[in-house]
Amino acid sequence: MKSNNFFWYFLLPVAVGITLTISLSPWFFEYLATPAGQVFSGINRWSSDYFTYLSYVELGRRGELGARLLATTQPQIPVYAHLAHTLPGFVFGHLFGFNSIFSYHLARAIYGLIFLILCWVFFYRLTKSKMLTAVAFWLTFYVAGFPKIDHLWPISFSRYLAWFQEQNIIGRATGPLHYTAGAIFFILVVLWWFTGKTAGWKKILVAGILINFTLLANPFAFLILSVSFGIFALVTFAWDSLVPFTLAIPLFLYNQHFLSQPPWGTLGNAPAFYIISHPAIPFWDAIMSIGPIFFLGIAGAILMLLRESEDMKFLRQSHVELPQLIFLIIWFFVQLFLFFFGDFVRLDPLRSFNSLYYLPLALFSAYLITIVSTQLTQIIIQIILRKRKHLFRAIKEQTEQQRGEWVFLIARNTVLSFLLFTLFIITGPNYYLSYKEQLFAFTDFKSFSNFTYPTVAQVAAFRWLEKNTPVGSGVLALYEASFLIIGFSGNATGANMDYNLRTPFYSGTLSARDADQFLKNNHFRYVYDGYQERAVGGNIALYPFLKKIYENPEVKIYQVR
Repeated sequence: MKSNNFFWYFLLPVAVGITLTISLSPWFFEYLATPAGQVFSGINRWSSDYFTYLSYVELGRRGELGARLLATTQPQIPVYAHLAHTLPGFVFGHLFGFNSIFSYHLARAIYGLIFLILCWVFFYRLTKSKMLTAVAFWLTFYVAGFPKIDHLWPISFSRYLAWFQEQNIIGRATGPLHYTAGAIFFILVVLWWFTGKTAGWKKILVAGILINFTLLANPFAFLILSVSFGIFALVTFAWDSLVPFTLAIPLFLYNQHFLSQPPWGTLGNAPAFYIISHPAIPFWDAIMSIGPIFFLGIAGAILMLLRESEDMKFLRQSHVELPQLIFLIIWFFVQLFLFFFGDFVRLDPLRSFNSLYYLPLALFSAYLITIVSTQLTQIIIQIILRKRKHLFRAIKEQTEQQRGEWVFLIARNTVLSFLLFTLFIITGPNYYLSYKEQLFAFTDFKSFSNFTYPTVAQVAAFRWLEKNTPVGSGVLALYEASFLIIGFSGNATGANMDYNLRTPFYSGTLSARDADQFLKNNHFRYVYDGYQERAVGGNIALYPFLKKIYENPEVKIYQVR
């Protein structure tokens, strides 16, 4: 009983709390560094992606649960495909009055908390082992990829695939909302199907509901889940495991219809519009970016398969059942296949690794490490007992008669801790660089760009747009403001429009007639005029079809007559 209390009421909160704090801390330090007269935009991960995600939250704040792609002014029907963003915006923003930035990061913290707890539960429900659960959790969030040695002296390191954000271990616990929400429902589906006690139609119905939620949260997580279950059914003839997926067919067809045509299809790089937009992915670099759990995990999976043999009974230290083991292996190899060969099937390889490949690898690795530590401990104790026969006679008797008692456990846990600490030290430079990348991604804490920290006057203009213009109405602006506006005010902009198509309007090289036609053709109802727009060199106040409706010391906003 005391062991259970320690595991669930002390070790779990401490592990989750520390991991969540570390993952969120770079953002918090950036917030604390906000200079006077500026506002932290809350930017997290890739710049343009963040503001797109923030725009979905802002739409929810303005009362809309359906998402629109605000980086374009192209007419579109709201799509219920980003509820992981719009729901927090609606609840925290629309109902409780918080701004989109606070709503986004509050949701990120809540989703991260739920995800971390579920990872812990996932490992325990499959293994029924407290030790394996703690070890697998450590491997998941603290053992990063191998560091890439650039120079031996003076020694310097870098990360394999450093450009690939999904391989940054610090952001693993609190990634973009749809990543984390998709991961939450993915885990729930697997736990419900393989460890739940319910059977029959109730099991199928609940599984079908969770699968629909997975699809709503992150279509790519649904893809990996459905392919993994499909192959699992073929291998094990467990055809009933496919029945819940039939309940997701209507939603799948809905998504397929709307997300496979412009503008969503082009944004999401759907198969019909697929282009290779990533650098080359060398096989060795990819494996090294995964880290020790790749090699340990494969070896651990093999050992778990071998334990079914009567000659390998000593390997039976985990309660993972054979169907569960088969699914976990299939799940990992599905993601690995899509990562290396996704381009051939017109699916973005990078998205295959924004899901949970590290969970089965960490579980398999934990199994291997505990087996190795157990065997090493037995060898060490035998050596010590032979050399210190008289001194350790009492210990020897206790060890032989009560195998697994405190002497053996302390020795085994010491060896295990040493192995885990060694793995952390080996991958420590990667962990450090991952944290450093998160911390210094958008500021060096000496200079603070307006893109990351817009001025108070800029934000005041964005808030005015939010309160005084229709949601999704088109606002013309140049690069910086076009991204800030979609996240702060919920207006559509030409953020995805070629920059060179917008600058002639601001530079004055267009005739009044051509400028007016440009605005109408692209559905712009308002024009934003800030420092970046004025730097082009023109004076848009001379256009006769513009009416000034807002002004502060830094920004003017015009309405198209």
